[in-house]
Amino acid sequence: MPSGARDLSSTTGSTAWRSFADLGRCASKINKANDSRASSKSSRMRTKSKGLPSLPPIVPVHSFDQILHSAQQRAARRRARERKEKDNDLMQLPFLDLSLAHRHTIKGYRTFLAVVEHVHGKEEERSEARRRKAEEEQKKAEEIARMTRLTLLATSALTEKNEEDVLTSSAISKHVVKDRIMTQEQKRKQEDETIKAAEIEREKDPEEVAEILKPPDFPAIIDRLNSDPISGFSDRELERIEEQFQVYKTPGQSDVHADRLYELLASLGYTTIEEEMIRKIMSEVTRYSSLDLSELISFLARYAHFEQATIRKSFHEFDTDESGELSTGEVQAVLKAMGCSPFKGTLQRLIDAVDDDSSGTLDFNEFISLLLVYRQTDGFSHKEIRQMYRTFCRFAVVDNNVKKVPQYRLTTALIFEFGAQAADLARQLAKQDGRSMRRAKSLWMMASSRRTSLNGTEKSGSGSLTFRQFVTWSRRMKEGEINEYVRQFQRFDQSQDGVLDRSEVKQVLKKMGYMPLRSNIQDLFQAVDADGDGTVNLEEYLEMMDYFKRWDGFTGAEAAELSAVFKRHANMDGEISTMQIMDILRASGRSTSLRKIQQLVAKVDVDETHSLDFKEFLRLMRLLREEELGQARQAFMLTLKDILPKEDFVALDPDDENVAIPRERLQLPVRLLELQTDMVELQGLADRYAIDAALDFDSFVNLVDHLRRNRQARKKKQASFEDSEVTSLQSKFSFVDRDGSGEIDRDEIPRLLKPMGMELKSKDDQRRLMALIADARRWAAECGVPQEECGKHGTAIVRFPVFLFMCRLLQREKEAKALAEEEEEARILGFAEVQVKKLHSKFCFWVARMQEETEASESQDGQDFNLTLSVDGFGKLCEHINPRLSSEEIQDITAALPKLHDFPTIRTEAHVEELMKVAEEEEETEAVEEELLPEVQQVSFPLFVRSMKWMLERNLGQMQDAFKL
Repeated sequence: MPSGARDLSSTTGSTAWRSFADLGRCASKINKANDSRASSKSSRMRTKSKGLPSLPPIVPVHSFDQILHSAQQRAARRRARERKEKDNDLMQLPFLDLSLAHRHTIKGYRTFLAVVEHVHGKEEERSEARRRKAEEEQKKAEEIARMTRLTLLATSALTEKNEEDVLTSSAISKHVVKDRIMTQEQKRKQEDETIKAAEIEREKDPEEVAEILKPPDFPAIIDRLNSDPISGFSDRELERIEEQFQVYKTPGQSDVHADRLYELLASLGYTTIEEEMIRKIMSEVTRYSSLDLSELISFLARYAHFEQATIRKSFHEFDTDESGELSTGEVQAVLKAMGCSPFKGTLQRLIDAVDDDSSGTLDFNEFISLLLVYRQTDGFSHKEIRQMYRTFCRFAVVDNNVKKVPQYRLTTALIFEFGAQAADLARQLAKQDGRSMRRAKSLWMMASSRRTSLNGTEKSGSGSLTFRQFVTWSRRMKEGEINEYVRQFQRFDQSQDGVLDRSEVKQVLKKMGYMPLRSNIQDLFQAVDADGDGTVNLEEYLEMMDYFKRWDGFTGAEAAELSAVFKRHANMDGEISTMQIMDILRASGRSTSLRKIQQLVAKVDVDETHSLDFKEFLRLMRLLREEELGQARQAFMLTLKDILPKEDFVALDPDDENVAIPRERLQLPVRLLELQTDMVELQGLADRYAIDAALDFDSFVNLVDHLRRNRQARKKKQASFEDSEVTSLQSKFSFVDRDGSGEIDRDEIPRLLKPMGMELKSKDDQRRLMALIADARRWAAECGVPQEECGKHGTAIVRFPVFLFMCRLLQREKEAKALAEEEEEARILGFAEVQVKKLHSKFCFWVARMQEETEASESQDGQDFNLTLSVDGFGKLCEHINPRLSSEEIQDITAALPKLHDFPTIRTEAHVEELMKVAEEEEETEAVEEELLPEVQQVSFPLFVRSMKWMLERNLGQMQDAFKL
């Protein structure tokens, strides 16, 4: 043996070579042992089988030996295949000759080392591939977990209490790394608290609201958008499909009708829902109008492929710089192209929530997260969704244990939700065919109250809207408002510079029917004009109009004051009654009769509940404010007419802000407005509000408002009675106060209160008197009456200021009793509580409408709080309630009014039956009685409800079908 070989045998390699040889010998011995055991086992099995009794085989089967032999062959083929694969791996080395590895030579040893290295290298490659695959799966899981969290944050971003609040994630300090890490930890903790708070808040919501507000299933949706649905859905997605199939399948059948595919797609989180594509794919999958589970899976696979292509195409089209990310402006452009015009503040909150790295841009997954959240609530905040549900419940009826809004109530519901300013738009939308919503290529336009079958005909029996559909209609309403604002902006942008200045905004508001002042314009620009340049672009203009509509033209400070007053008087349902509204107005010093309040409430009471929520209350206060501004404008123009020559006045532009009246001519407009003042006070206010010794309209309104506040403060202390009424009551008080002490005691009070309907005959009357005095004292103190004038609590000694408030409280009781009596007769006639309120509201509204048409004077108000209609106006109201009534039937109704009016007051059910018997008398008897009965000139509310009952009993003009209250 050469010396080199001897040296080599002394190294570590010789040990490896001996181990290799030992390994080969051990393997040979193991194989021989295995063959011996197999032969012995086979022999034992054959010997054992010979002792068993032979039975005729029932069916031909393979013997155990054959089965064993077959298994051994399969195992041999598998081992051969594995050896071949190993040899193929080894043969990848071009210099390798396996025969050399069996020789005891240096070359064989080196070949063995090469084999070992090659095998280990292949194993490392396989391990590396598995590691990379595991890392990819881990990254994918982490990305889904990250986006799921960001989706929860985006959902929580819509739960803000104040719409001005914004997330502070973009304000992270980047100057000091340590501070930044601490801030990130604090941010993470704050985000967790936000998510938890949103979850707790959602747990309190009704089922319909919780279904809309719950975060979308981001992992399932992102898996669908990033996979190939044509090749098959994941197990998780298949489970979701099967669950929704059970929800939307036709009762008693095992398929889903085509008309329910809209809702099914929405429930699965599809963001792009188009009727044309649904029809096309439906025709490709089946020729029937319904789908079983396998057909539905095939349909969804094709539709998911379409959705992927649509969203990715939109994403890449608006990614102008091809960076793979979208900026805020690009995201807004994508949403606008898809049919939604989000407000910048809401969109920015969502972008801040899903923009994890605060880069200001969104990648595809982040964009999908924002899209899902925005789509889930149709772009509304959680606060708006909850408010919509309250509106929905107001107008909904129960249909098969499901709340739905009937089609005929849709217009009223939308007006109630979006305000009286949007009444025309709500009527236009409600008249449109629901199919136009689904034809629109928009991710928001998913389903309407009507359904169409595959042949395009309308499906019957679907005249109601679920809450999900009502939210979708509200989105349409919002989009319609935004489109109208855009048209306004373009129409009034006279300079075509893409911005509106203050004068142009003022013209817009005037066109909308408001009379804006400088204070209103200043408040609007402070709210939205971030750069303070005195102009607003389209985005700022949209924010401005949303702010303006939210407070119905009042400034933020004025709205906050009205909100505080409303909350002080509202009940548990967040509403105030007619009597409470009168208390609010009288507490502010306004002399307003119940008749006037009833007319105003009827104009703004959209849902006809005879009570107002805050938006309706704001509308009522806006009507009063516009009335005051209209009176001020009339007095201002009459003064100019008196001052200026005739030709100058004719050429005067009423909208010219430079038009002013001299301060020395203020007495005339103040006298026209019936504002009592003296020259000292008037000149002091003129010094305060005049500009260059003159007052333009805005300055004049400020002066008039100041005078009104002073006057109202004085009237508050006299229980809102007019000065003439106070003088009359003072004379009565002085007549009883014979000693001139300025006080009356318990013995003298009855002489004053008896004409007002209050007598002291029992202990209950005395207790009522003491309660009345206590309430009057408390009200007087709240209105600023000095404590010494209010008197000592718990005593029956009353001074004149407290007596005024006692008279006001007694008058209020009298008015409330009259209203209760009117409504009580309607209840005895069999009308439900809701029907009574709606009938009363409708009657008051029609009285106000007829009064406006006949230009009734304000002198008709006063203390008369019983509203009445003329016979002609009553006939028009009947025709309005039921358009099916013919002219002959309306004549029959008006002819029956005298005998209905002559019947005594209804108190019991027996009276109701007797009234119906009177209505069914013979025509000859009616003719005779009509000659004796006095002719009815005015129709009161009790007579109105009697006539409604009479029409319902006779079912005139199918009254029972038309009487939808």
